[in-house]
Amino acid sequence: TTVTTSAPANVYTMKLDGTGVRQLTQFTGTTDASQASISRDGTRVVFLSEAPRVGAEPSVTVWTAQSDGTAMQSLPVDPGAEAVAFSADGSLTAWSLNGQIHLVNVNAGQDRVLLTFQISDIAAMEFAPDNSRIYVLVGEPDGNDVVEVSPSGSAL
Repeated sequence: TTVTTSAPANVYTMKLDGTGVRQLTQFTGTTDASQASISRDGTRVVFLSEAPRVGAEPSVTVWTAQSDGTAMQSLPVDPGAEAVAFSADGSLTAWSLNGQIHLVNVNAGQDRVLLTFQISDIAAMEFAPDNSRIYVLVGEPDGNDVVEVSPSGSAL
């Protein structure tokens, strides 16, 4: 199973051959879904929704659901979240804002700051297949670097 948000403003799952398309969300109007990711075991989906705000950056909500669209819930994430990643087993979500990486236990809804980068923008994150580290693409003044971070909170 794979997941996409390339269709109009919603999250869809489908088989790798493009068959079995299933719409998971029902966003309408100006709310858009983006950055959808599916856990490696195929059971959970995480994605962002963005709703415009007058005179401000869009309000961002991080959602998780079963891959069949059931049990959808929002996670305790700042409305300005910039990048999101899902652990291989679907139990953890990492998100970033202003150079800070947070880690959320999806089942308990607990959020903690994992690490802070001083002069960096975090462009993307990805968990290792065994959840032992998170690969973080950070922007430095002289280019982009990939930093490996332990889920315990230290740069490797």
